[in-house]
Amino acid sequence: MPVTAQQAASVWPRLRHIDPSAKLPENLPQKSLRLLVANDFAPFSFKDVSGQWVGISIELAQAACVELKFTCEVVEKPFGGLVAALQSQEGDVVVTGHRLSKDLSSKVDTTKPYYLAGGRFLMRAGTPLESADVRTLAGKRLGFVAATTHGQFIDTYYKASELQPLKTEAELFEALRTGTVDVIFLDALRAAYWLKGTLSRSCCVALGATHIDRGGFSKGLSLLLPKGRQDLRTAFDYALDQLEKSGKTAEIFTRHMPPGLW
Repeated sequence: MPVTAQQAASVWPRLRHIDPSAKLPENLPQKSLRLLVANDFAPFSFKDVSGQWVGISIELAQAACVELKFTCEVVEKPFGGLVAALQSQEGDVVVTGHRLSKDLSSKVDTTKPYYLAGGRFLMRAGTPLESADVRTLAGKRLGFVAATTHGQFIDTYYKASELQPLKTEAELFEALRTGTVDVIFLDALRAAYWLKGTLSRSCCVALGATHIDRGGFSKGLSLLLPKGRQDLRTAFDYALDQLEKSGKTAEIFTRHMPPGLW
């Protein structure tokens, strides 16, 4: 069933630090913008069965345009060409989610993140574990995908567990489903989709809450803007803050994210 912005805000965490003193820039030089997006990047940007552009990133950007009284049109580009299109002035804002990095920050300016990726522990249903803290998982067979930021997190904080790195996510899920490991740890969104999908065969449940690791796997998704457009960046940050405060951001997220993500 559809939920109101207020209902959604009660279950979806605020992921942005809102600056209460921020104000909308005056005399913005342009009111018509081109939003650069890529298809097939669900749930952040994609086309629905009717061919309409939908997704968290697109709907947030469009809602921000309404907040700012901008006229915004969607321009489709391949994901790998979005930043180049922004730099060559084929568009004004890259909407489809890019995880922030030093290399990216050298090419573009960014808003504050509107989403942070989380990590989640999963276990088989009925396993007698009540939390995912270090002491509780000591001695337990703990699976993760090797050579990933989630694996680095486990290597750093869960040394007392029996660590079992696996090569692929598919192997990780199968190890949990068949009982080869006691607990696994991976991206929270992918974990939520697997739990709700048919491949899990309803074997498993989440253990504890979603973890945020800002220095590791919790890289943020932001809108990307041309270098030097401080006015535009400030405007979109202001608009995204208003959407966060009103509950509109939570409403958009809950419409596209699987339940129980947090």
